Formats: sequence, structure tokens, C-alpha cells
Amino acid sequence: MSEYVIGIDFGTSRSGFAYSFKGDPNQTIYGKEEWIDYKTNTSILIKKNKAGSYKDGAQLEEVVQFGNESLITYWELVNTNKGELYEAFVFYKMALYTSKNVTRALSGRKFQTVDVITLSLKHLKHFSISHMKTKITQKISLKKIHWVVTVPAIWSEKAKVMMKIACKNAGFVPDINDPNLSLIHEPEAAALEGFYSSNPDVKKRIYKNGKVLILDAGSGTIDITVLKIDFKNSKKNKKKKKSTPRIQVIIPAKGGSFGSYLIDQQFLSFLYKFLQNGNFENSPDFIELFEKWKNEKHKTVMKYKNDHNTIGFRIDGTLYKKKSLRQLIKDWNKNKDSDDIKYIRQNKHNEIRLKKCFLYSLFKDPVNKVVETCNSVIEEYKTKLKHLNTILMIGSYSNSEILFKKMRKHFKINNISVVVGTHPGRSIVMGAVRYGLTPQVIKSRTYEYNYGLRWDPKFNEKIHKKIKRYKIRSSYLCKDVYKPLIKKNVSIPVDKEISYEMGSVGQNLNLEIFRTKKKLEDGKVYYIDDDGFEYFGRVIIENIKASRDKPVKIITKFIFGQTTITVKVINTVTDQNYKDAIVSFEKIN
Repeated sequence: MSEYVIGIDFGTSRSGFAYSFKGDPNQTIYGKEEWIDYKTNTSILIKKNKAGSYKDGAQLEEVVQFGNESLITYWELVNTNKGELYEAFVFYKMALYTSKNVTRALSGRKFQTVDVITLSLKHLKHFSISHMKTKITQKISLKKIHWVVTVPAIWSEKAKVMMKIACKNAGFVPDINDPNLSLIHEPEAAALEGFYSSNPDVKKRIYKNGKVLILDAGSGTIDITVLKIDFKNSKKNKKKKKSTPRIQVIIPAKGGSFGSYLIDQQFLSFLYKFLQNGNFENSPDFIELFEKWKNEKHKTVMKYKNDHNTIGFRIDGTLYKKKSLRQLIKDWNKNKDSDDIKYIRQNKHNEIRLKKCFLYSLFKDPVNKVVETCNSVIEEYKTKLKHLNTILMIGSYSNSEILFKKMRKHFKINNISVVVGTHPGRSIVMGAVRYGLTPQVIKSRTYEYNYGLRWDPKFNEKIHKKIKRYKIRSSYLCKDVYKPLIKKNVSIPVDKEISYEMGSVGQNLNLEIFRTKKKLEDGKVYYIDDDGFEYFGRVIIENIKASRDKPVKIITKFIFGQTTITVKVINTVTDQNYKDAIVSFEKIN
């Protein structure tokens, strides 16, 4: 039985931890106060076991630094010709979203994504446990820690499994299906924290109709989901007058990889054109410049569309090469008379002065993408979302005044209030801890796809295609039939088990899973090679033990409604339980 809960928010641009003690009646949540919102930058400096690339056998060994200082140290090493044994990584979480097995270091060399994330999680594990030791005196056992790791709701099952594998490799738990490891979708975690940390008036206003659209606006991804929340007092809590939320996820997660990093890309694009130097990002001075940009982009920079006040950005000599700063400004301002908002001037502190309205213009397309996506979700599910009147914004991007004002103005027409959650930057990591303390609050989830199995039943000439018939021994079977497991857009209770029984399968089990967004009619026969069906994954179990007296009988239990789709495989003859059963997402041709 776990005694502690540690939440890990591994983000695209910032990562951190929070924790609580299960015996604490107040459920106080702690974090590293020195880090803004309990988080630091997701950038890492790693030492290798020898010089060279991953293909040359140079394995990543240990974390030297994690956070903003890691990049400064790396470029100092590179510029003094001492960087060959080191690799630095930024923005590597996005490799999981795109299901890439490798990620590129700043050197340009490629390394295994899981290896880089594993070392990052090891660092966060070390820091979280060390920080927790400052609050208690007794020895902390790893076996008594319940780890809750946040993941974007729009991530694929493959990405979530890769995150579980990284957690296992980092030493969180001995097995990816260990009960002391949980994943929680980021918007769900934020909704939990929003409930627990809001004052009663705010809580009532946000959740008065029970449905709330959660817009998790992060730096990498935008996650949109809608929760139905019931706060009725349970029988046990009536005397204490406490309410426990009961959360149902009523639509599948939507969104994409268009977080605030798109605005960063707009700013970088401007710098490439202005500096006329394709390698300016390799300078330690760029890190200071970019930190200045990140601090400004969600603050006063965005106040007014027509604001011609200026913001200064220091441009050090290492950022440009062939021309002086004065000449670069002259080159840029040439032919800018017709577009004076982009006009640049210089001050005596070696700064360029950019008009706020110019910086505002960098937000236009990225912000519109978020608003349009929220609007399309509400339109797509307008029947289910009838009476929706609140959008709760969380995540670091929610600090953007431009995004908030644009959202509020757009949805005011539909009588939908847009509110920013309490501490939007730390709400996810704190919500992860809340979930570890009260996991039963999530009651059900929905899926965007129908899921089913590849099945070969007995051939029935009345319902099956003749072309699908084949003979095995003395029986005729029908190949490629789709056997449904769950339907899309239907509420699936957490831990919903659906069993599939197989007879004699030899020593190996190979069960293929398919999915489709098509609307399927009950009782109609579908085939996995019909239009709209796609391969999802397979359950593979090897070396199945048989009994001399009885034929092998294998029951595969698919568990839906959790953050990930999990599988249990049981040999009913030998009582063998295959704990390592997972879905492999690599298709075998």
C-alpha cells in the first residue's frame, strides 16, 4: 500500500513535480517553490560513454544538468571544443506525440527517444524524492510511492506505452502495469485541481451546469476535452459536508500540436531574417534572448493590438557575424515604410526596440487556430454539449492575454464564459497528485474510435462473403471478420473488462486489434480490410505453457476506460498470468 503520491508533469517546454502524503487529512500538496509553478525548463545535458553518434555506440549515460542552465553549459562546452562527449536536447517530448523512436540532439545526432526521456524522468525522480525528504524524517521506500505521470489527452496509445516504458526504465516501478504507476490526461488533472483549489463561488460559476470544456493550452500541444462533473455529496461525506467530484469524460479528446511554440517559431523566423545568421541559436547569448522573449510574450507585450510602445531585446555580438547591428537594422528597415509596425530602432544598451503591435502580429495565426478548433469541437458535438456554458483554460499558454481575450470575445456570442483556472501553470502537476489521492473520481471516458479484433469464426454462407472462406482441417472458417469490443462516443466505465477466449493456440498468442471511426450497425458483418478500418496493434504472448491432460485455453481481457488501454492474459489451464502483456503497435508484414 502506497503512502506517498508524487505527480510528474513532463512538459514540452517545462517539467516538474509535486507530492503529498496519504495520511495528511488536509491533503497538502508540496513542490519546489524555487521553480516557477513547481517546474523548470525541459532541456537536458547528458554525458555519453564515448564520443560519436548513437549508431557508433555512444550510449547516453548520465544527466549533467536539467533545465535552462543545461543549454548554457552545453554551448560553453561546444565553443571551447569540449562538447564531443556531451549531448543536449530540447523539445524532445514532441517525438512521442509524433510516434518517433528517435529524437535529434542539438548537435544534429539522433538518439533513442525513450532513452532521453528515461534520463529526464530519473532526474525528476531524484529531485522529487530529495525534496520530499525535507518534509519527513522516516526513510522513504520506493515501493510505497504512487507515481502519477501526466500525458496529453490527444496522445496515441503507442506514445502512452512509451511513456510507461520510460517510467519503468527510470526506476519508478518494476513493471509498466504496476499499480503504483498511473497516467492521467492533462485536462482531467487540471479539472481536478480546479475543483479542489477554487473558492465556492468560483466553483459554482464554473461547474453550475455540470459540463465544462477544458482547454489545456500548453507550449507543445493543445488538448480539448469536455467533462461532466457531478459534485453531489456521497453518503459517507454528508455529515462532513464535503463533496467529491464524479467525473465523466463525455467526448473524445481533440486538439493537436499547435501550442504556443508556434508563436516562438514566428519569433525565431523573424530573428533568422533580421540577423542574417543561420547559426545564431548555437550561441549561449541566444538562450538569454529567448528567455526574455518567453517572459514577455504572455505579459505586457500583448495588451493592445495598436500598441506602438516598444520592448527591448538585447542582441549580443555572438548572434550576428558579417555585419554590424546598425547595418542589420538598416537592412531590415529598408522597404518597411509601408509597414511601420515592423520598423526597428536601436538604443545605447545594444538593444533592438520592437513595437508591441508587431509582436502581437506574431500571435494572429496560432491563436486563431486554437479558437477555431474549440469552435469546431463544440459544433461537432453540439447535441452532447447542449447547455455547455463554461470553457476552463489551463496550461502555460492560458497566461497569454491575447489568447484569453480572443477566446472570451469569440464565445461570448454563444453565451459561453471563458475563465482561466487558478495557477494555470501548476494546475496539471497538482491535479496529478489529487488523482493519486482520489483515483476513483474518474468514472468513465469515451473513445473516438470503435475498437475490435481480427476474428475467424465458422463460415456462414448467409452472412459471410464467399471470398473470405477458407478450410482448416475439416471445418470452413471466415477470415478477416471484425469482432467489436467497444463503440466510439459511448461512455465506457473505468476498468471496463471485455474478455475474449481462445482455444488451442500453440505456444504463441498473436491477437490483432483494429479500429475505425465509421458508424457501425449492430448485427452487421464487417471486415478488417473494409474502407475506414485501420490496424491498431497486437497482443503477443510467447512460450505459453500447455497441460498434458487439457487443451490450452487463453482468456484475453481488454480493460477500457483507463488512461491507456491495457491487457491481461490468463492461461485458465495452468493459471499462468502474463503480467507483461502489452499491445505492440508495430505491424508485422
